[in-house]
Amino acid sequence: FNEISKIKFNLPDEVEEQQKIGDFFSKLDRQIELEEEKLALLVEQKKGYMQKIFSQELRFKDDNGEDYPAWTIKSFQFFMDKPKELEKGINLNKKQLLTVKLNVNGVSNANTNRALKMGATVYYKRFASQFIYGKQNFFNGAFSIIPNEFNGFYSSGDVPALDIDYSKINADYFINYISRKNYYKRMEAFSSGTGSKRIHEDILLNFKIKLPVIKEQQKIGDFFSKLDQQIELQGQKIENLKQRKQGFLQKMFV
Repeated sequence: FNEISKIKFNLPDEVEEQQKIGDFFSKLDRQIELEEEKLALLVEQKKGYMQKIFSQELRFKDDNGEDYPAWTIKSFQFFMDKPKELEKGINLNKKQLLTVKLNVNGVSNANTNRALKMGATVYYKRFASQFIYGKQNFFNGAFSIIPNEFNGFYSSGDVPALDIDYSKINADYFINYISRKNYYKRMEAFSSGTGSKRIHEDILLNFKIKLPVIKEQQKIGDFFSKLDQQIELQGQKIENLKQRKQGFLQKMFV
């Protein structure tokens, strides 16, 4: 406590000025809080739509206002397959590695601190639009479709990538369908092995999914894509406000 009491603070001389600064930051904090509430509402709204759409409580109509055909149950292998060839990485550096994040948060650089010993772990080249997942963590939301910026990156055999036939399934429909926690958490029952259990490719390819015809998939996918854009924009708005506050803090108290 004695040390803390010695710290010097730059404070405005006038109490009125202190009050104005306090009010300013209080209003800024309230604005951030309100925008965060809007974001939470958008996220919950999307969850509600996911529940209603994938349970078929809500259905899209075709261009003539008619119902689309009934949904069918298919396994992943209907639209997904293991690559026919796998290209091994040679003399890679850490910046060429990718991994898949938990809780349906997409892919990123692997950020490994270990030196790459190519004899110890084999890495394989992955391509944009492939489905990638963590064998040990599919049921923790570790899956994604590889975006263009990670085309040609590498991952280990424990983070495999599979080819998708997009004439049979819409990417946004697929990812949103399997992104529901009550879907991917159930898949832990299909993991196998001693110690760290894994979901191998052949098991994954037998997972089931309800599929509308491709045109209805596209409408559903577009709908969720627009919701995701709204959520992303709202998140960016909050980040900008926080950065703005940080900028004001630095200018006022330096």
